[in-house]
Amino acid sequence: METIEEGIERGLTAELNYTEELTQAVTPLLADPPRTASFKVDLLYTLELLSTLKERSIKFMKAFHASSLLVNESTAEVGIAEGREKGEVAKERLSSDEQAEQELRERVNVVDDDWAAVEGGIRGVLEMLEDVSEEGAAGFGGGGVSLNGGRGGVNSENPPNRGGGGGDLSALERAKLRNRGGSGIVYDD
Repeated sequence: METIEEGIERGLTAELNYTEELTQAVTPLLADPPRTASFKVDLLYTLELLSTLKERSIKFMKAFHASSLLVNESTAEVGIAEGREKGEVAKERLSSDEQAEQELRERVNVVDDDWAAVEGGIRGVLEMLEDVSEEGAAGFGGGGVSLNGGRGGVNSENPPNRGGGGGDLSALERAKLRNRGGSGIVYDD
């Protein structure tokens, strides 16, 4: 059971780290967004990607919660098998289950609150860019504002990962490759 929980925690940590990296890359650009079609397309894609990451993170949290409930059930069964009083074991399990429920609610609320702030900022900029046409936008890898360069790049503590082509990739470009099943990209925890 510990192996399952560790795997879930690793997956959740990776999702949350990736979300944080994208958020840090896009947030500075929201203060003074370029009025270009490629930036608008990238911003729309970033919003979609962050929404997907939020949903996946919550799924990881729910999987961890389910495994916690199974551990509580197993612990209770062992207690009864060892001859402990059923009422005492039931109270302990109920307490452990309630604690797991509380932890799940708190974790989901943190993700929801963070998401609401980022989503509000991105949607606000998209409203400002409403009159910018998306036609002719180069999209992935083409001529727009890179989320890792120029204004407000990715936090310098996280050096850019190298893709299969050997060039620096922005957080958004890595996200696009990752979601398309691209290989050769190292994702650090």
